[in-house]
Amino acid sequence: QEQTEELESTVEAKNELAARLADSRRALDHAKAQLVYIQQRQQVVTAEADAFECRADKVERDNLVKGHEEVNLHREVEEGMQDLYLSRMEQDEVHAELEHERYAAEHFTELIAVAQTELQAQIHDRDIYRRQAKEMSKTAACQRERVRSFTTANAALLRDVV
Repeated sequence: QEQTEELESTVEAKNELAARLADSRRALDHAKAQLVYIQQRQQVVTAEADAFECRADKVERDNLVKGHEEVNLHREVEEGMQDLYLSRMEQDEVHAELEHERYAAEHFTELIAVAQTELQAQIHDRDIYRRQAKEMSKTAACQRERVRSFTTANAALLRDVV
């Protein structure tokens, strides 16, 4: 009986050890599963961190490119403003030259108008002088004819006087 009790106690201890072994194995399996889960989670987190780092690098490169583009745009805007300023100065110069040319054209137009008026007056005077010259020429011809007629009619008297 003592042996039976001892045997029962041994069986009981064995069963207890088997239960503890099973519990330990379950705990070990659970720990392994947690370890696998943690490793997988760590891989995911590492991949996300790598992806985030890649995106951060890309964003930083994009920001650098955008910064260079912004600097280039600022430079282009400044050059455009400078070109606009130079164009406006050229436009002002051209406008001033145009005003000068317009003034000169008006002055020459006035001179031409005065010259045309003087020319018309001279043409009018010339026509008057031509008419007067024709009239004087006719008058002189008449006078010559009268003198000839008189000389012919009074030739005998004129011979005696000479």
